[in-house]
Amino acid sequence: MSDPAMKRTERAEQLMSDLALHICEEGGQIWLDELELFMKKQICWVIDRTPKKERTDPLLLEQYSAHINNPITSFKEFLEHGAVRNQRCFFDANFTGWFGTYSAKTSSPCTLRCKELQESANDHDLIAALGGENAAEVPLSIFFGALITPVDGSPSVFGESDVLHIFYARDNMGILRAITVACKNGSPRFISAHSLISNARWDKGRRVFSI
Repeated sequence: MSDPAMKRTERAEQLMSDLALHICEEGGQIWLDELELFMKKQICWVIDRTPKKERTDPLLLEQYSAHINNPITSFKEFLEHGAVRNQRCFFDANFTGWFGTYSAKTSSPCTLRCKELQESANDHDLIAALGGENAAEVPLSIFFGALITPVDGSPSVFGESDVLHIFYARDNMGILRAITVACKNGSPRFISAHSLISNARWDKGRRVFSI
């Protein structure tokens, strides 16, 4: 076994030992419940799981739709696209680590729906408002297609807005992640990927894409 693999194994054993202690302590059922969610690749460790009052107004307000005619079937294909070399997109380490080896055999054109967040919310709230993980997920081929700034002068998928745009997509391991796109004059510039287990909240006015 290689040194990195040995270190990962030792660290995993330490964490499992700590987890077993937490499960045996008072309140251990919470740890067990969250572990089951984690093993199913579902959102876990949300701060507040108490039932919330039914909303009388929508958390997300529909803004517009955009059709993606040319999906991009791999990260490599995206980086080699002529338009991308001119628009200078920057990806953080999380994105390249989680999505860098993505490749799909085929992909079909699709329509993206853009909605605006009406108040601050975490990923759990947003995904629920979108109809669950399956409804919130955007195929990576469609995401990459959306990043391509049209060269014929037609509007960008992001319009001319510089607000933060949010997508949900599954990484190389099939885990749902949040992807943010920061634009300049509607052209994508900085792309970051985030884990859903964090309890950070997205600010009002952020825009969320789904299909």
